[in-house]
Amino acid sequence: MEKLPPKKFKVKVDSIETIAKGVKKITFKTNESFCFLVAQYVWVEIPELKIKDPKGNRRAFSIFNLPNNDNKISIVARTSESGYKQELFALNVGDEVYIHGPFGSAFVADYHKDTNLIFIAGGVGITPFIPIIQNIKSQSLPIKTFLVYLNKDKENTPFVSELKSLKNGNFDYEIVYGDFSWNFVKDSCVNLGKEIKWLIAGPQGMVDQVYLELEKSGISKLNMVFENYYPTLKNNLTKKTIEDQLFVENVFAKAIQNSTNHTVITDVEGIVLYANKAAQDITGYSLEEILGNTPRLWGGMMSHEYYLDFWKKKMSGEPFQGEIMNRRKNGEIYYAVAHIAPILSSDKTIIGFVGTEEDISILKKREQEIRDKSVELDTFFSTANDLMCIAGIDGYFKRINPKFKEILAYEEKDLLGSTFISFVHPEDVEYTNNIIKKLAQGEKIVSFKNRFHRKDGSYVWLEWNAAPNSEYLYAIARDITEDIKNKEIMEEKNAELKKMNKFMVGRELKMIELKEEINKLKN
Repeated sequence: MEKLPPKKFKVKVDSIETIAKGVKKITFKTNESFCFLVAQYVWVEIPELKIKDPKGNRRAFSIFNLPNNDNKISIVARTSESGYKQELFALNVGDEVYIHGPFGSAFVADYHKDTNLIFIAGGVGITPFIPIIQNIKSQSLPIKTFLVYLNKDKENTPFVSELKSLKNGNFDYEIVYGDFSWNFVKDSCVNLGKEIKWLIAGPQGMVDQVYLELEKSGISKLNMVFENYYPTLKNNLTKKTIEDQLFVENVFAKAIQNSTNHTVITDVEGIVLYANKAAQDITGYSLEEILGNTPRLWGGMMSHEYYLDFWKKKMSGEPFQGEIMNRRKNGEIYYAVAHIAPILSSDKTIIGFVGTEEDISILKKREQEIRDKSVELDTFFSTANDLMCIAGIDGYFKRINPKFKEILAYEEKDLLGSTFISFVHPEDVEYTNNIIKKLAQGEKIVSFKNRFHRKDGSYVWLEWNAAPNSEYLYAIARDITEDIKNKEIMEEKNAELKKMNKFMVGRELKMIELKEEINKLKN
């Protein structure tokens, strides 16, 4: 399954639908092709917030619709008092915003195709589950699913009719107006049979309560997959812990804060509890926007397999190091080398992580420029109409182009491993050796002519331009054999003309002398 690279799209609001009290489905339309996987998410960016929001002008939303050919993306949102949500709910059809994405793989059904699934959703946390269930049904996938849908009351519960229409032999659900209980799922655990993955999405309080119930019932956290909010664990590192120990006037706190490397400290689930100034400068996000978010705020650009390995190493207590691609707030892609190490409690339990990133975007850009230049030079080297070769300072051929082989009629194996001078006409060897010495002494560009031996025993005249560096001699030559021949022919003709002119002049002088003698005799 291909994971498509995220992009930034300018989109227009195509439709707005109220689906429950305080809940709206907003559909956006882009003129560009927008491809995504079922249950991925996007960031919706409102270009300018008129109502200030400390968390910034973008939020992550699960994609509500199935992949389509009309380039539409639907999200579901519940209203709140935040500046962002107020402006999101004030959008009208035709208004323009930006979409960043697609991102995410945690809930993508293809990654859970060998297990049956139990969904536990709170409120609009049901958003990614509807398209997953629709996709399983439409594709006739052999996956059995059960949904526990937690809500406060009927008035605030969207998608009731959609769930009724999706119910079949492989999917069932229960709507609960209250807290989660193990009794809601114990029968389904028996009926679903094989290994079960628990996909959980909803507000923080609901996630915490569900996690405690599942843990108490013997469900391993390794089988739980969370969306935006992760459970608050006992003994987990907290923002207050960091403030108590880090935000004091000591040299270590100052060193971290003033480091040029992006540094963050997170809890076990990756929630950012601290970010230094470099993290804010490099990502472009303010401290308020970063705190309480996960690094997916600027990440999510790598493959599903990368993040699987990433979390496997993190949770094993093994330090992680790897090159990673991220996205600044302005949409610019940057590259970094990430170093992530666990923070352990006194009893060696992982309570959080410290991560640093070294921005290597400039190095990556230079690497790409070198690669592009190398491709360009390779193309030029291979297609040039002139002879080109690269030799070591010792004079042995390292590389030759097709024209070189064509003109000299040798195979590549005949030339590589041989010395440049071994193919030079004996009469030109001393002269050519002196040229090579000049190059070895650092003369930048030297132009010279000599004769080169061909495989059939003949010689070809070549006019060279050569330049050295510390390790190699680069040379490009033009076949001037015809020019030399033409020059020799012209020289021969000129010699004959000079001889003829001399003869004619001599004859004229003789005629003059003869006329003078005749005139003398007549007189």
